[in-house]
Amino acid sequence: MMRWLRTLPLVVVALLAVAGAEAADLPKIFDLAVGDPARREKYSTVAPDVIVDTTRGDTITPDIVAARLDGVQVVLIGETHTSREFHRVQARMIRALQARGRKVIIGLEMFPAPEQPSLDAWNQRLYSEDGFVKLARWYEHWGYNWQLYREIFLHARDNGMPMYAVNGPRDVVAAVRRKGYAGLTDDEKKFLPPAIQYDDADHLTVFKAAIGDGDAAHGMTADAWKSMAASQTTWDGAMAWHSFKALERHPDP
Repeated sequence: MMRWLRTLPLVVVALLAVAGAEAADLPKIFDLAVGDPARREKYSTVAPDVIVDTTRGDTITPDIVAARLDGVQVVLIGETHTSREFHRVQARMIRALQARGRKVIIGLEMFPAPEQPSLDAWNQRLYSEDGFVKLARWYEHWGYNWQLYREIFLHARDNGMPMYAVNGPRDVVAAVRRKGYAGLTDDEKKFLPPAIQYDDADHLTVFKAAIGDGDAAHGMTADAWKSMAASQTTWDGAMAWHSFKALERHPDP
């Protein structure tokens, strides 16, 4: 995202109310020894309503984030789907990157790649807002309230920021859980990357922590965990693959 900014929403912005907590008090998902070996045992203190650079440890503004992203091609901005504040952060970061002269494109988790024609129609102003929500089957693909995302969609359309569907089809993701990637038909595989790594131990650790110890995990066997994690890995792998395919459509000038 730069000189050309190619952004696939999602800077990793922390809006987590765990400032000052001792490691033993952290929710399990925030206390995992995974990732970069040089940093996996380190902790960062975060606070509500601010952005913390977890590499440097300082508190920064969205404009400083955008400056530190000079030269970065892909920015991931996470969200809690039903939190309006997370979507405001996404919109603010898109504007900050735009203000630095970056050319921004936006990748969308909520749409599978086959739905790209609907996004092309939105980009070209061929749909009204209500028409887009209906004809792109927003509530079939995603289900979360359109109003939470509306500001981003309108800003992208009005500022010439292409939007791309980067997910895999839900039925294919579900099929991976049932029969594994090797069991997919050629038609099912065509919207997925040619290879996906399904045996990453760190990913499985994070996935288990995200699910937690509640009813969803009750009685889960090792095989059940692996099959459920495989579907999530497929979801994530498809988004990465389609994101980079979108970047290929916008080479640096």
